[in-house]
Amino acid sequence: MFKSMKAKFAAVLAIITAFASSLVVSADPAPSLNVSDAIGSGMTSVASEIMGVIGTVLPIAIGVVGAIIAIRFGINFMRSMFRG
Repeated sequence: MFKSMKAKFAAVLAIITAFASSLVVSADPAPSLNVSDAIGSGMTSVASEIMGVIGTVLPIAIGVVGAIIAIRFGINFMRSMFRG
């Protein structure tokens, strides 16, 4: 159906935009509806949520990666010691 990943992404983005537009219209049917402000505030909210997740996950990920690197260096050091 879709020939490329770009086409899939465009289709999903169109569906999300249509859904978000329908929510915005049904939430505030006032004539002073400003879609750009609604999308902007939604994007700001999503960005703050993502930064919160990154702030929570990043210290754990750095610790895990550091431990893996230390183990690899330790194994390589022990191999070099036993080789003579």
